[in-house]
Amino acid sequence: MRNKENRLIILVTLVPLIVFYCVFLIYPIIHQLVGSFFKWNPLIDQFDFVGLRNYYEVIRDISFWKSLFNTFYFTCIVLVLRTAIGLLLAVLINNVRYFKAFFRTAYFMPVVTSMVAVALVWKWMYDPSIGVFNAILSSLGFDGLGWLKDSKLALPSIMLMSIWKDAGFAMVLYLAAMSNIPVEFYEAARLDGGNNWQILRHITLPLVKPATVFVLITGTITYLQTYTQVFIMTGGGPGDASSTVVFLIWKEAFTKWNFGYASAITQVLFIIILLLGLIQLKYMRSYWHV
Repeated sequence: MRNKENRLIILVTLVPLIVFYCVFLIYPIIHQLVGSFFKWNPLIDQFDFVGLRNYYEVIRDISFWKSLFNTFYFTCIVLVLRTAIGLLLAVLINNVRYFKAFFRTAYFMPVVTSMVAVALVWKWMYDPSIGVFNAILSSLGFDGLGWLKDSKLALPSIMLMSIWKDAGFAMVLYLAAMSNIPVEFYEAARLDGGNNWQILRHITLPLVKPATVFVLITGTITYLQTYTQVFIMTGGGPGDASSTVVFLIWKEAFTKWNFGYASAITQVLFIIILLLGLIQLKYMRSYWHV
């Protein structure tokens, strides 16, 4: 009798989750994959098979390659700086005696803040007329900058905001990793005359390798899918100076209603993320023996 009750409980709790998972995740993925082989416009109920034509168009599309370059550029710079700044903050906070909880909370707050809210605030801060950054430059005697309206500054400006928002995530992971390092290691190193740099290089960095692997791999996957801040702050502009691959997917699907072509770009991005993730994981495990 008890076994029947347990099975009933499992059935009642798992079936809704499985149904939800299949309806809202598995089915859309399969439908999108199939749709990448069709000329698909839901507005006019068009769903015509075109084979690999969408993928061929992706390869020929200059906008795709520009967006892909922007995406890789964004990912590399933000990932490296977020990781480095997060590690630096973790080391500094780990060595302070007082107010550790305050500093940890203060630097982690942007991470849990909505990206939409942060992007809107930073967009206002970048405003050429009333923004904080140009006000600071003016007070120092410099001319204001176009920031989000300048094709050379738009993407770096978004990158700066992303680094500020996400550095706290890496910081928390590094703090957690450092908390597991025995204090005796540091004490022995100082007794041997080791300075701060030597302790960081030979003790801290090797022992937080798993955290570094996690930060880099998850960051790569996240930043290759950058969309929200681009949509809110620049709309991919000026021109396509700050367009990313996911933003291009959105534009093709919901402004041009070319769902088939957008689905093909999605599949190409998925393959890129999968390959990079596997290569990154294999290289880091073999190099760091994680």
